[in-house]
Amino acid sequence: MKNSLFKTTTFLLLVLAIMLTNVIGVSAHTLLTPNGSSVSHGHFSDTGWGGYSQSYWTSWSDNYYAGLYLQRIDRANQAYNCHSYAWANSRQSSSSSWCWIGTSSSTDENIYWDDNSYNSENVSNATHVSYGDTKNHSLLLTGKIVSGRYEVTSKWGKLPVYRHLIWSDPYMASSSDTTYFIRSGINYKSHVANIGWQNWVSNGELSGTTGQYLRMEAIRIKISGLPSWWNVEYRVHVSEIGWLNWVRNGEIAGTTGQSRQMEAIQIRLLNAPSNFTVRYRAHVKDLGWMSWVSNGQTAGTTGQSRQMEAIQIELQAN
Repeated sequence: MKNSLFKTTTFLLLVLAIMLTNVIGVSAHTLLTPNGSSVSHGHFSDTGWGGYSQSYWTSWSDNYYAGLYLQRIDRANQAYNCHSYAWANSRQSSSSSWCWIGTSSSTDENIYWDDNSYNSENVSNATHVSYGDTKNHSLLLTGKIVSGRYEVTSKWGKLPVYRHLIWSDPYMASSSDTTYFIRSGINYKSHVANIGWQNWVSNGELSGTTGQYLRMEAIRIKISGLPSWWNVEYRVHVSEIGWLNWVRNGEIAGTTGQSRQMEAIQIRLLNAPSNFTVRYRAHVKDLGWMSWVSNGQTAGTTGQSRQMEAIQIELQAN
């Protein structure tokens, strides 16, 4: 326990050091939540620190925290932190938009759920994790369970991005500190041949694959952060079976473990205002992306033995 506390104290001192040095005049960029709220953030140089290079700190962290993580995903980099990694997708964005969320307050990242861009959710359906204002760390769920614990990825301050088990990191958090989130709106995940269940995506993002010739076999769809009486209902057309029964609110439509391809889907909203529409489109073998359809219409094909490979779903207010 003393060794763990020492390592945590060392880590927190490293994080504090960046808050006091290396602030630079990177050209400012506007950072907004998905719902359009401004996010307070700062910029730091993508260089070494303390007189040592990034590669030195990467190696140091790998050795110092050996046994705490499963895999290093990316190198040490003081230009972005855990909050921008999790909420602003900094690792995948261009370096010109790397930033630190939390330079003005330890609660700066809270705007992502305070403005209802994200909604609290059961861990089994969530995509994002917060250790709260005290432990002050943000993480992404991978959708996997290892040795009975959920697997996550997160950036450890200015040190590398690691894949690790939840609560197995320098922050010494526990379940009582932890809240799980998912994007408000419509969320969906696909079961794909040779892959299995993918992570949840939302609001028009692609689920499934393109260019890999992998069939979709099942799908789950749910809505979050909207009135509790709203429901989403859906059914799929499956090879050698035809149309399956309607299901709703995160239930599985399709099959798993039977090697049956999804060929078409119908989706509709229930108990929502008449000006709200659910629209969706399917990526189909040999045809590519088909036209958008809505409100219970068929996306995909029937009677042609063509597998669905990907889908996009979104809500629209008319």
